Amino acid sequence: PADAPIDAQSAEYIAWLKENTPGWLQIGSGKWAMPRFVAEASDPLATFTARNGVEVTFHCPANMKPMEGNDAALVVLDRHTGQDIAFFEFRGYDGIHPVATNCSRHMLDSNGLDASLGDDPRNFGHRGIPGSIAFVRADELAAGVIAHRLKIALSGTADFHVFPMVGHEKNRGGIIGEGMVLRIKPGVDLSNLSGDARTIAIACQTYGVVVGDNSGNGAKLKAESGLNLDNNMLQSISWDSWEFVERGFVP
Repeated sequence: PADAPIDAQSAEYIAWLKENTPGWLQIGSGKWAMPRFVAEASDPLATFTARNGVEVTFHCPANMKPMEGNDAALVVLDRHTGQDIAFFEFRGYDGIHPVATNCSRHMLDSNGLDASLGDDPRNFGHRGIPGSIAFVRADELAAGVIAHRLKIALSGTADFHVFPMVGHEKNRGGIIGEGMVLRIKPGVDLSNLSGDARTIAIACQTYGVVVGDNSGNGAKLKAESGLNLDNNMLQSISWDSWEFVERGFVP
């Protein structure tokens, strides 16, 4: 809501962003763009055993290929089994089992939170972030609406996390913890933007973005593979137009 409480360290965090980023939220594309695959009912069932021992069975598209970046990640949407699955360090599919370092899984009919916080005990992985909110999706831009919070990565995060995250990366050298929510201030006029930039900015203002990862360089919001969005399309919205919602705030 517009009157959500502001974090006591919001000004300090905004100052850190000014000092440690180009000055605006960038759109990560190229080799870091996220490949997304939509499973068909005719795709064969495959099973992957995650690090926590959970077996994830889903319809596996045969053409799955990961991003070119070091994470080698990809996302699979399987409406037929009701799952949103993200693979990390994906190395291939032998026709029976996907080969990857790990995965996250969130049920499509759940509230998207980790099992320890949410309404579905089957949700797990990536410290609490579902795969399909981790990037700007092509279908949402085509519709002109992104109706949920998005995840961003910073050049370095702090050694703490808050709701909705259930874990954090350590020793990254930043001061902003994972789970902190940043939004464009409600009073900021976005009418100067158009097209995809306006759609993304409205989502950032309405739902905010959650700090959920480390980018190694700048503050970035991933895009889906193939979109080729302008990396600096939000350049007109400086960090002075943003604020941090009170940590742990539950809408």
